[in-house]
Amino acid sequence: MQREDLLCTPQELSGLIRAGQVTVLDCRFNLLEPGQGHAQYREAHIPGAAYVHLDDDLSAPIGPQTGRHPLPDPEDAVALFAAKGVNSGTPVVVYDSDSGAIAARAWWMLRWLGHQDVRLLEGGFSAWQAQRFAVEPGDAVPAAGKFESSVAEGWVIGVEDVVQGLTIPLVDARAEGRFAGVHEPIDPVAGHIPGAVNLPFDRLLNADGRFLAEEHLAQIWVDTVGDDRDVAVMCGSGVTACHLVISALLAGRPSPRLYAGSWSEWIRDATRPIASD
Repeated sequence: MQREDLLCTPQELSGLIRAGQVTVLDCRFNLLEPGQGHAQYREAHIPGAAYVHLDDDLSAPIGPQTGRHPLPDPEDAVALFAAKGVNSGTPVVVYDSDSGAIAARAWWMLRWLGHQDVRLLEGGFSAWQAQRFAVEPGDAVPAAGKFESSVAEGWVIGVEDVVQGLTIPLVDARAEGRFAGVHEPIDPVAGHIPGAVNLPFDRLLNADGRFLAEEHLAQIWVDTVGDDRDVAVMCGSGVTACHLVISALLAGRPSPRLYAGSWSEWIRDATRPIASD
């Protein structure tokens, strides 16, 4: 896919807003301080943007065997997005603070549900502010949208698929130290699924939170999985793994499948093997 099909610059978003041709979703969130993102949104956000909360809106309730951010039921997700103003025929731009690590989850879900035009704001809210575009405070109340879904088949793999043994590479987006079992700031167990390979999502970004050039992304993916075109991606809870999906598409590769439960689901069962290195 072309960069313009996946990403949106602040300048492009400003034009879409002026033309009234876009729905904007603010996805700022801090895994260690779950209320911080909404508080930041209330202080200042892109005009007209509705807030979506990773825990409350983009995830189902946590169960005894789930990861930290289970995928919602598709019908519930469609209803949520419609309530936030999403229409099937109107472009959607999602953003977070800068890197897109959280907003990628909303991006992936909307595409999984069949929306045809969803883009990630490059550099996030930081880039928007750096360009001195307008912001507004408070909570935006969007008009309800009409979102007719068509859930994509085969985009998600489950824990049993991983237990039984994948025939494709499994790429983990977590930081190197977490993957290697050196430290684990979020989950109770460190390490990785045996056979998985590590590709920290932030290796795919410039210092300003924008994706590297396509040729650089392509080389990183080749260095990680070789010539394998079909891969699965994971992370701590199925969020930053969606960021890897965007980078793969930018690199000209097929869309990876998502192990949505990811590490936080895998470690729910103490009999599942854990590797560290």
